[in-house]
Amino acid sequence: MAMADAELREIAAKLARTIYVSKTADHDLTALKAAVQNIDIAMNATTTQVENNAPGVVLKVALRDQAQTGAGNLTTQEAGIALAYWALQEVGL
Repeated sequence: MAMADAELREIAAKLARTIYVSKTADHDLTALKAAVQNIDIAMNATTTQVENNAPGVVLKVALRDQAQTGAGNLTTQEAGIALAYWALQEVGL
């Protein structure tokens, strides 16, 4: 399911507060929102591939669920944070 505009704007604002702490902004909120929206679109586009291995589950949910499979006591929020940290590491952050 695609993120709502308000969710995209909230993430874009968090992104701006994170990356523009020590440098001058070189993208406006609309551009940052578009970046987040493109990630959301790409994640949702993978549903077909994931559907073969986890019917009815989109990739982001499947990955979060895998974290909970690995550590069964993780809450949904904790598993989501694990997914976020994994993604950060994957892109070298």
